[in-house]
Amino acid sequence: MKENGNRVLAQKGYLLVEPSEADFLVDHAYKPQEEIIGKSGVTTGVGLGFGSGGSFGGLGFGVGPGSSNYVPEALLIQIYAKDGKTLLWRGLATETLMAKNPDETSANFEKVVRAILEKFPPKKK
Repeated sequence: MKENGNRVLAQKGYLLVEPSEADFLVDHAYKPQEEIIGKSGVTTGVGLGFGSGGSFGGLGFGVGPGSSNYVPEALLIQIYAKDGKTLLWRGLATETLMAKNPDETSANFEKVVRAILEKFPPKKK
């Protein structure tokens, strides 16, 4: 990600310099996709049926896998003032970045970094 970000910022006319000489600092964070499973990981159910005239019809009980959700991959790029504390700008993307092929992964990161940094610097109102 770092090389992609440096390349995109250089194409926008920014130079990579030592932090002591910088006008702003760039930070990034990547969060891989993860599966979030329900509290118990197992769901249960009970069914009760009645026949005609109030007679007992049947009872059913089932157990199945718990529900799960996926938190997508996320890439966050933040621009700080040269003091390293004052946040000036933030860009976030939730995309599929990792691929089986390293070249495809690199291309995915390049595309997403470019899309995030397309909005930097913010337009003056």
